[in-house]
Amino acid sequence: MDHERSTQPAFACRSDPSAPIAGGHRVLALCYGCTVVLSGRSRMHEIPWVLLVSGLLCTGSAMGCIPASLTLDTPGDASDPDAPCSGKCPKALATNQDAPLDVVTDGTRVYWTTAVSVMSCAVGGCEKQPTTLATAQAMPMGIAVSGQYLYWTSTIGGQVMACDVEACNLSPSTLVEQQGAPRGIGAGASALFWANSSTGQVMACANGLSCTPKGVAVTQNKPWATATVGTVALWINQGTSAAQSDGEVINCDYATDSTCIPKVVASGQPMPVAIAVDASRVYWANQGAGTDTGQVLSHAIAPDATPPTVLADNQASPASLALDSTRVYWTNSKSGEVMACELAGCNKQPTVIASGQTKPWGVAVDEHSVYWTDLGHGRVYKIAK
Repeated sequence: MDHERSTQPAFACRSDPSAPIAGGHRVLALCYGCTVVLSGRSRMHEIPWVLLVSGLLCTGSAMGCIPASLTLDTPGDASDPDAPCSGKCPKALATNQDAPLDVVTDGTRVYWTTAVSVMSCAVGGCEKQPTTLATAQAMPMGIAVSGQYLYWTSTIGGQVMACDVEACNLSPSTLVEQQGAPRGIGAGASALFWANSSTGQVMACANGLSCTPKGVAVTQNKPWATATVGTVALWINQGTSAAQSDGEVINCDYATDSTCIPKVVASGQPMPVAIAVDASRVYWANQGAGTDTGQVLSHAIAPDATPPTVLADNQASPASLALDSTRVYWTNSKSGEVMACELAGCNKQPTVIASGQTKPWGVAVDEHSVYWTDLGHGRVYKIAK
């Protein structure tokens, strides 16, 4: 994907442009509210959150920015991804990935997005030679799997993509185009949901390789990520800013609501960033309004007057979240940790699953293992539960 460099001034928050990342790209910063200039495009693209890598430049005035001064040899994470350690040790499934972001698993394979591609590896390992499922993607970010189909969003390209996990062959199907910076995506047994973060829409269509999109909700305040269980769709609205704490968790039963009236499960949240759901409760992570003020919370799926349960607080920039039958897992991108807490609570004392990561981002879980992407080192890891 060819990007042109803008003649306008770059963000003041842009960090060391020489900071390397495995795989050839250089992470400059994670910025909120920037304008991405792409060559061959007739207009600029407003992207709510964007990873700045070499050749992808933000311009204008940012609402907020997290610098990303990264090195390949951060203390606590040896340059050898399989360095010996005691106890349960992370195992690198893939290295030299270009900014790996979201990750998901179906229990047989692990799938993840990078800056321009979608990759996969068997859960047991692939000798660090993952399969490329799709290339030349315009910042694929959210990813979901349901049955035989894999889905992902192309945030800059404004597309929702899909392929059969057994027959992707570098030829994914374009389900829909001209979406407004689609980000989070969730796939249920029969329906697919995604959040168009720049246009305030939550959209849906039936599972499969063709799609007639339906608007589930409009005029949402920066919808960011989605989850679904049964006939209930849930999503998080990031809101205006973490400081204003106007983020929300939203519920909608698309089987009974003919026009899908959004119902607020929780409000007043400081920048929700991730969501997951089981049969009875919804779980989400808040970025927080200050340093190390992230939270992981839960609430019954149905809206009621009960306040959310805080499972963990004082977390260092949660980025992603996943569930199994007993625990919720998340990544703390700032502190370099992968965390876990029992669904019923852990007295706000979560367990550290892995530490010493550079910038852990996406997280997924199956019956036996926890998986995550390390954005800083360009790697995908697993660790036994």
